[in-house]
Amino acid sequence: MPYYPLNKIFPNLFTSGNQFVLSTSGKDYKGFYYSTYDGKYFTGKTVDPSSEELISVTSAQKSTLSLGTKSYDELSNSKQPSVIPISAISIPTPEDYKNGYYYRYFTKRVNGDLSTIQEVSKDTYDKVSPNPLYNRIQVQWFLSGPIEDTYISGMLVLGVSNHNIKTVTQAVRQMQYLDQYLTNPIQYYKK
Repeated sequence: MPYYPLNKIFPNLFTSGNQFVLSTSGKDYKGFYYSTYDGKYFTGKTVDPSSEELISVTSAQKSTLSLGTKSYDELSNSKQPSVIPISAISIPTPEDYKNGYYYRYFTKRVNGDLSTIQEVSKDTYDKVSPNPLYNRIQVQWFLSGPIEDTYISGMLVLGVSNHNIKTVTQAVRQMQYLDQYLTNPIQYYKK
């Protein structure tokens, strides 16, 4: 938290809810808060090292913090409320094994670490889109085929393991720590 001199804050403000969410959890905040000269809000009556930053509900709705979120105009015309993702591990179906791959869906708090990554269902992934507090990503996960790289007619063909490693490595550019979440590149593999 940056340092704010006492003459640059507006202390002892109170909200009864539906005005701010906690930046760490996205939960509605009720109670005392203070604002700063630069338009930020924090929990507590006055400056305290344990204060958490608050996000104005209107600011959260206008924000487009990540890839995959909608623009403010799309959000304001939408009747769909923001959804907080619920974890749901997706298991490949026999049809997925027949295709050789399937899609996995993940969300992560925008300001979160590894512990905020969750695998979610396709339905939850689609509904999280208007929530600016979460990044989301879709990953194509290979399930069958040669497990190791092979050469076919002199051309290198990636095996399931290296293909999934490459996919996760590219996905980390959009969702930090995903490589620490998906540590088994042959998860769900079948010959």
